[in-house]
Amino acid sequence: LQTSSQISSTQYIAEMSPEDINDVNVSWTPAAEGQYRIRVWIGLGFSDDYNSNNQTYRYIQVGPFTVTASPRYAKEGDVVQITIDAREPLPSDQLDSMAVLDSASQPIPFSPADPCHPTATRWVYQTDPLSVSTALGRASITVTGTDLSGSHNGYGYFYVVDVLPDLWLNSCDLTFSDLNPDLGETISICATVHADSANQGALNNVPVSFYHVWEQQKFQLGHTQNIDEIAPDANECACIMWTNAANDVYIIEAALEPDFSDKYSSNNQTTGSLVVG
Repeated sequence: LQTSSQISSTQYIAEMSPEDINDVNVSWTPAAEGQYRIRVWIGLGFSDDYNSNNQTYRYIQVGPFTVTASPRYAKEGDVVQITIDAREPLPSDQLDSMAVLDSASQPIPFSPADPCHPTATRWVYQTDPLSVSTALGRASITVTGTDLSGSHNGYGYFYVVDVLPDLWLNSCDLTFSDLNPDLGETISICATVHADSANQGALNNVPVSFYHVWEQQKFQLGHTQNIDEIAPDANECACIMWTNAANDVYIIEAALEPDFSDKYSSNNQTTGSLVVG
């Protein structure tokens, strides 16, 4: 995440007519395990009426470990829960090592959250309550484990702050390119996310997920989108393309999740409706 490089040659779409949807595909082989931010950008001399939506990002984890921390933004006195998931059981049922460091590379103490119920594919730890001496900024989590193919690393992070940030979605912030699409039509669904002017800095990698809500169940539409950065008092947009499969009234929800937390979680989701047919 410290450097950027183009992972393939620039691809070109020969022609796009109004309302066209075109796919562009590349192949990529990662050189090392870790978390990667993949950016797709309509660039190199291209411009249109809304340049702000000409790029999108996704974060992917290369390797067998997924490391998550909750809450993502923690202040003095908070306890952070760290969950490590492995794709396959480890023969030893244990990780080889784990380190949690603050932004000054000083260790943050932690212990098993449930030492009586470990598994071969999931380990849950919790930090001690964060102290006044814990450096503000991004804290890093590094784990090492050995499976049948050898030793592997996993990486995660959370932020130590002295004031929790706040983001929100208003009821009018969920928009559709067509409120009454035809059966089988593809439309865009967008959510505008707002950042509090009192936030102490930009927030990175903010997840936005979209769902079809039906009979108290939620079905995710597309992949979770990530807003790469949102500055204090700024607004940023996340969008997906969705093709309906049946005539119906659809309740659509946009939510700041998964693995996101801020000062007021009650305003981290909003809903809207559309009619197909």
